[in-house]
Amino acid sequence: MTIAMRNVKLMLPTRQNAISVAGAGARAHAPAAEIVDVKIAVVIPAYRVRKHILGVIAEIGSEVSRIYVVDDACSENSGSFVAKHCLDRRVVVLSNRQNEGVGGAMILGYKQAITDGYDLVVKLDGDGQMDPRCFLNL
Repeated sequence: MTIAMRNVKLMLPTRQNAISVAGAGARAHAPAAEIVDVKIAVVIPAYRVRKHILGVIAEIGSEVSRIYVVDDACSENSGSFVAKHCLDRRVVVLSNRQNEGVGGAMILGYKQAITDGYDLVVKLDGDGQMDPRCFLNL
């Protein structure tokens, strides 16, 4: 999972929002920062993920304002599939004219998220290997 951040305002940790972290047999307390006033977007490269991508999108929490699905010239037409079958209004489908690999898909998604003014951009795989609910714990 890749996370890109820009101009992020974080609330300073307090005793009330401290979390316990177990490490090396000892118990330690690490402060949990909360993200405040941050526009969050997710970028999902979509190449041969038709079986899984709708489930991945469905698991993305309400803290995310925009979901960019990037069809990387996929022979399965993953982007068209998402546009046709996904009812989530946060989803925007972008397309590369030719296959540029995951890096090219990410660049297109990141550029659009930056253009649209998002502060935090998270890359998720479309095949379900990454749990979309966990990225805010990082």
